[in-house]
Amino acid sequence: MLLILIIVLILGLLLFFNKKGVPCIMYHNVSYEKGITPEEFEEQMMLLQKYKTFKLEELDRMGNKFPENTVLVTFDDGYADNYTNAFPLLKKYNIKATIFLNTAYINNDPFYMNWDQIREMYKSGLVDFQLHTHSHFTVVKRVEVQGFFEVGDKNKRELNREMKNIYRTNEVREGYPVFKKRGETAIRGYKVTDEFMNKYDELLGKYRDMDREKKEKILKEEIERNLKHFIVEYTEEEYNLRVENEIIKNQNFIKKILGKIVIILQIHGDINQKSYF
Repeated sequence: MLLILIIVLILGLLLFFNKKGVPCIMYHNVSYEKGITPEEFEEQMMLLQKYKTFKLEELDRMGNKFPENTVLVTFDDGYADNYTNAFPLLKKYNIKATIFLNTAYINNDPFYMNWDQIREMYKSGLVDFQLHTHSHFTVVKRVEVQGFFEVGDKNKRELNREMKNIYRTNEVREGYPVFKKRGETAIRGYKVTDEFMNKYDELLGKYRDMDREKKEKILKEEIERNLKHFIVEYTEEEYNLRVENEIIKNQNFIKKILGKIVIILQIHGDINQKSYF
């Protein structure tokens, strides 16, 4: 109930104080394991019935001129529960939404939707699909050791994927450092070099039989004092190429499967600046 009251308050304040803008409610998961529950989501959709909702592709055709009482509903990433739990409720209450897809995991990861589900949602006329980068590639934000990868972390899907991105490997070793992380498009970030991994592997072998707490303290000190020089910032050229590849792959999949134009809104500066692909 408290969550519902908060949503109502936020909508009221946004609509009252920001008459030229449009409030946007963003979701990731609608499930019992993560995000909000289907029951909570349904309560919120019931409240949104009195507002006008649009898909991103509709807003673009309208020249970004919004009717009063407009609210946008969006989802990030494209998780499977968006189809199984959220979509039936969007249909029930006739709520339009836009899902920003990470296309690398569609059809490849059971936690994400598949293309047949995406086609069904798009053909319903209620759901639009737009870019969210291909893989959500993760980079090191700061050479600051936050912990160490453990055997049990292999079952932590997102952390495991992020570590594979950072170390550019299909299998992350137990004991590898967990650094402060960030998404690939937000910052240039730092690259863990092969030389770092070679030297770190030597340290893991050297301290293999040491007490865990003592070993991790020594490893942290070694990294932040001696090995940090082998973690280098991505160049501007590498950053631009990485972002370009992520966007191009993302838009190519959506165009190929759904046969639609995708839109990139400029995040900083004039919101009316956009690109079409």
